[in-house]
Amino acid sequence: MAYVSIEVEEAVRDRLAILAAEKGTTIARLIGDFAARTPTEGERAGRTARTPAGLRAEPGAARRTGRGRRTGRGRRTPN
Repeated sequence: MAYVSIEVEEAVRDRLAILAAEKGTTIARLIGDFAARTPTEGERAGRTARTPAGLRAEPGAARRTGRGRRTGRGRRTPN
């Protein structure tokens, strides 16, 4: 494990301490969990690039192409 020191406003530190206590963890683990689950810009770009191909591969993922809007009774009315 590496040691990192950051400087934050006192109110931010206090809030992090409260959040960590509510979750039964430490500020370090709270920040580590955030970093682990938050995608980087490169990861988001990769997901975006893969999304259209993934949607085409899934049977129910195609969008409807019909015109008009649904009335709630299954009929369509002009826009």
